[in-house]
Amino acid sequence: MKCLTLFRVLQKSASAVVLASVLAIFSVGVALPVVAENDTLVMAIQGTPAAIDGEQALTSEGEMMMANVHGGDLFAYKVTKASDSTQTVDLRSTGDQGVVGLIAESWESNEDGTVYTIKLKQGMKSAYGNAVMSGDYRWAWERRFAVKSVGKFMADVLGIDSPGSIEIVDDRTVRVKLRGTSPIFFKILAQNYYGGPFDSVEAKKHATADDPWAKEWLRTHSAGFGPYQVDHVTPGTETVLTVNPNWQGEPTPSFKRIIIKAVPESSARLALLKAGQVDIAWGLNERELQQVVNDPNLQAVRAQSNKQLYVGLVTNKPPFDNKKVRQAMAWATPYRDIIDKIYYGHARRMTSIVPDIYAGYVPTYKYETDFNKAKALLAEAGYPNGFDVMLSYNAAQKESEETSILVKSAWEQVGARVTLQALPTAVYVEQKYCKKLQAVTENEQWPWSGDGGYASWVYLGNGAENYLNAVSFDNQEYNQLLEKAMRMLDSPERQKILTRLQEIVAEEVPWVQISWFDWTVAAKKDLNGFLWTPDNQIRFAYLRRR
Repeated sequence: MKCLTLFRVLQKSASAVVLASVLAIFSVGVALPVVAENDTLVMAIQGTPAAIDGEQALTSEGEMMMANVHGGDLFAYKVTKASDSTQTVDLRSTGDQGVVGLIAESWESNEDGTVYTIKLKQGMKSAYGNAVMSGDYRWAWERRFAVKSVGKFMADVLGIDSPGSIEIVDDRTVRVKLRGTSPIFFKILAQNYYGGPFDSVEAKKHATADDPWAKEWLRTHSAGFGPYQVDHVTPGTETVLTVNPNWQGEPTPSFKRIIIKAVPESSARLALLKAGQVDIAWGLNERELQQVVNDPNLQAVRAQSNKQLYVGLVTNKPPFDNKKVRQAMAWATPYRDIIDKIYYGHARRMTSIVPDIYAGYVPTYKYETDFNKAKALLAEAGYPNGFDVMLSYNAAQKESEETSILVKSAWEQVGARVTLQALPTAVYVEQKYCKKLQAVTENEQWPWSGDGGYASWVYLGNGAENYLNAVSFDNQEYNQLLEKAMRMLDSPERQKILTRLQEIVAEEVPWVQISWFDWTVAAKKDLNGFLWTPDNQIRFAYLRRR
């Protein structure tokens, strides 16, 4: 698939307001009772989703829809309490120990973990009143392979080779056959995005000869088995969700209606929150969160997360095709200044390609700010007088901009002549993933699955074959070990491999690893029940008023 085509499918950060302008106001057409005002939650966010169906347009607003509308997958992460207002999930347990059944009632596997037989719960229904059946699960995978988008990508990750890998045993039992052992089977499906079923009974009503997978209808309608459904979207203005009246999963939603207002500027979202006109302001930067903390009517909800800030060095372009130059930049980066001045201390030093909250994490990245070491390495690499470098970043990300300014100041002290390049979101994402840039400051990536192998693979594995490998890192030992790790269950042997993978990244420095920073939600003081999950989205069903 060509780079630009795949960019349009996979990029997360494109302007949803622009993309969504082609949509019309739409409704699921399911009658619901009138909702009392206290049962309504109002949220301000950057835009409206480009599509409800993630197979057609993947944006952060669309991911929020999938987390809540299509959030009825086989499994869910086990929830643990992090604080009085925040919950998190179990990422350190391996196999199926960190998940619970959601649509799955029970499951078993063969000895080597290549075949899973799963019985579905009775009574789990979509908003249209159709109970989830084995046929829904099979149809969803048939659709993913036919559409050839993100769901097909996830099938490759899991080792699902074709729709034939999903066998219907009976109306409520499916058998999933993988091409090899997968240590992340449960964790990928617990994300509730691309492995769950559609209501195929309803979707097929809207299929045509020219559109056998109901793409046009599912682009503007929800047909999931999650706790919410899409009532309507007014492009560029608002998205409204209403509760799935047939939801029988956990938890039971407290809010019957969710109104999500599109407010592109974060300062305007903050102003609405301070004025009491919204319950939640999504996507505020850390400086704005300081104003939230100082308001007695508001709260800044936090959770340690897998969100990562790094400077990516494109490893097949001079001067970063030289490992010593990359190592020099690691010694020249002002880690503590960035954490203190940009994140006000609400970040942790990034010490591995694997987040420190994941199973398999080992601290291996041990660079500190040392200009003398940086200068010595540059001299050894043949750059005693420095070099020219273009450092690019997403202009919409305030923290990326501020980080780039601090990095520029520090790198120039060791001789690098840095030019900063602020790019519009869509241009930045396209040029980054099409490998057109030299170095990037990035803070909008995080590995979804809580597994050390997945975290090592998703952005740095398999060289040019991996679209998300924006720095063209291609280390033979790394790729071979990664393939081995992704095809074996958790064990001491696998942990040795994961440790070596993390060591290689620290030695080779395709990324200058700066920090993991908090997941944050700015909200009214009377809200609690916030749940952090590895996708860094928000789950409305868990929210409550105090």
